[in-house]
Amino acid sequence: MTQKPENPQAFPMTVLNFATNQTPHSGSDSIGMTLRDYFAAAAMQGFLASDALLDGQASREPSKTAKAAFGYADAMLKAREA
Repeated sequence: MTQKPENPQAFPMTVLNFATNQTPHSGSDSIGMTLRDYFAAAAMQGFLASDALLDGQASREPSKTAKAAFGYADAMLKAREA
């Protein structure tokens, strides 16, 4: 089984409760979309804005286009590890 690449927050932001000066939730102190989601959104935007849909790079079916976008996102995350 292959290990998934690291998937940090795309735009990390520390959440702070100003009354207590502490983070209001346990676990991660960051919220927001992950880098994988950001990369996938960028890839999908490129597919939809270009002729890639017509050239067979992605399908006109939204679910297949989304899968392709996440495939590119996973490849981008993997490349960051190199």
